[in-house]
Amino acid sequence: MADRVPRATDTNGLLLGDLRPGTRVGEYLIETALPTRGTGHGYEAIHLVLPRRVTIKVIPATQALPRAVAIDLLREACIVGALDHPGIPG
Repeated sequence: MADRVPRATDTNGLLLGDLRPGTRVGEYLIETALPTRGTGHGYEAIHLVLPRRVTIKVIPATQALPRAVAIDLLREACIVGALDHPGIPG
């Protein structure tokens, strides 16, 4: 049986905002797009095996990020990952 779930495997040809509900990114399934803010697009997703909800942030491949911005994004991911509240996707 063929796998009919759309898959995002790399950024080749992927335009910002192209991840629609039902698209698979690695082991995650995109559920909804979040409001666009700052450097990229955010998506709520669910892990296909583990009972875990996450937020995936996509930065356009064409956007060169200064080192300071990349550090800020990693810092943001660490802060959000440390929060534990039912209203905040991991």
